[in-house]
Amino acid sequence: MAGPDGALWFAESSGGKIGRITTPGAFTEYPVQSSPYYITAGPDGALWFTQGSDGGAGNIGRITTAGTSTEYPNPQFDGSIEITTGPDGALWFTGSAGGGGRITTAGTITKYGADTLGYGITTGPDGALWYAGGNAIYQITTSGAVTPYFLQMPDAQAYGITNGPDGALWFTDSGTNSIGMVVITSLYIATTSLPNATSGQPYMAMLTAGGGGGYTWSLSSGSLPSGFALTQGGVLSTTGSPAAAADTYAFTVKVTDLVGNAVTQQLTLVVQPGIGLQITTATLPNATFGWPYTATLAARGGSGTGYIWSVSSGSLPDGFTLSSGGTLTTTGNLSTAPQTYAFTVKVTDSVGNSATQPLTLVVQPGLGLQITTANLPDATSGQPYNIALAAVGGSTTGYIWSVSSGTLPSGFRLLSEGILTTTGSPSAAAQTYAFTVKVTDSFSNSAIQPLTLVVQSPTAVSTHFFITDLHDLGDIVLGPSALGSQQTVDGSLPFAGVVFDSAGNMYGTANGGGANGPYASYSPPQLGGHGTDIVAGMVWEITASGTYKDLHDFGGTGPRPGEPG
Repeated sequence: MAGPDGALWFAESSGGKIGRITTPGAFTEYPVQSSPYYITAGPDGALWFTQGSDGGAGNIGRITTAGTSTEYPNPQFDGSIEITTGPDGALWFTGSAGGGGRITTAGTITKYGADTLGYGITTGPDGALWYAGGNAIYQITTSGAVTPYFLQMPDAQAYGITNGPDGALWFTDSGTNSIGMVVITSLYIATTSLPNATSGQPYMAMLTAGGGGGYTWSLSSGSLPSGFALTQGGVLSTTGSPAAAADTYAFTVKVTDLVGNAVTQQLTLVVQPGIGLQITTATLPNATFGWPYTATLAARGGSGTGYIWSVSSGSLPDGFTLSSGGTLTTTGNLSTAPQTYAFTVKVTDSVGNSATQPLTLVVQPGLGLQITTANLPDATSGQPYNIALAAVGGSTTGYIWSVSSGTLPSGFRLLSEGILTTTGSPSAAAQTYAFTVKVTDSFSNSAIQPLTLVVQSPTAVSTHFFITDLHDLGDIVLGPSALGSQQTVDGSLPFAGVVFDSAGNMYGTANGGGANGPYASYSPPQLGGHGTDIVAGMVWEITASGTYKDLHDFGGTGPRPGEPG
């Protein structure tokens, strides 16, 4: 039994337990007083179960989804068997020697009927409780009235019972090894009128009956409208979209149940005139040169299905097609000359009806092709450069770029997709370059745009450094500068080990000193061979061009206030 918590609950009659298992397979057992027999979900969110006579005296049990159980004494029954939730919000059960019983969710038990054997129990289609009890099927109304319906076979032992899809109750008979059916009411046809049909339109109506069970439908007298049929299952419908004439048709239907009972019902079906096939699209949205286009045509009436579209006269503009489903569209972007085009479309329905509609399509001029890039950002000599040019209009696709006049700076190139870029770090001279670019679209339209590109000189980079003590400079990093490749100061000087690397950094450890204090004479070729004394406390500037100058010359081991360190 599926519980209100989404798990499965079951009775372990031989183990005296109620079991619970989740859909992933987690298993839990809850001991109860005696042998539980049958379990069902109650109207109060708990599980209710019956118990046999061994130790439980037919008690009725209740267990919450948390596993807390309560048992209600049931001395009027020598063991309870099956239990179900009734339409009145109470639980109804059967007993091995007590007939049928009712227990409220508060635990109040009432016995109904004689001391007869009861097995399966269910709520019938009539709102009463029905249970199988040996040689009879019993009906118990929610008010407590009990009616037995005795079985005709002497060895009958009705056991399980349930509702059938045909409105009858079906039960098992263990005594005769057979299946039985209980017809609750006399057979009748519930359908007494039919909805109107429309000529040329699909139709379906379901006939219904009550009482009996196992219905088979047929046409008893008269004739159905052309294209209509009645199935054995009671469905009155059309095949496709029949063109039955507008009229009122009278006929009689018959239903037969499983045991051969039959009843008839006269019916009338009004077929009213249908709507003639017509095209409802009277105008088309304008098309624009250079842009894609799509429009869907619409129709109504006729058979209502299977519309097939075509052009009946005139011609579509070049590049347009009309699909059989009614879609007017272009292949790619529109290249048809702007003007007004006239043609007639036709639609045919599934039964051969057709209708036509004259249409006009205006192709208006599109946006002309133009280059929207009017200015270029400056470039720097020796530095990479990359900029995308832009255009709009024309066919809007397939733009191809080129230089139509003038010359790009040395090392620059314009890619066909419109990227103005450099190869590596070009050394174009610093000046202003003028040239004209051109773009061509997929329709061969073209546009040009004069442009200028300013190439600037590289910005000078200065590096300041301050020497505090030539005896122990430690690691000095100076950069960037443009002193060129790595240089090693003359190893005979106190600056032995101080180097310039390829990035223009100066670093190393000095260990010099002299008669006049800590200093060194330094004249690398990058400084034009000019010699100078490097003295503790000197601040130098080396520029990107390789020149230098002394900013300060003073003794001591620290910078002057406000000077760079």
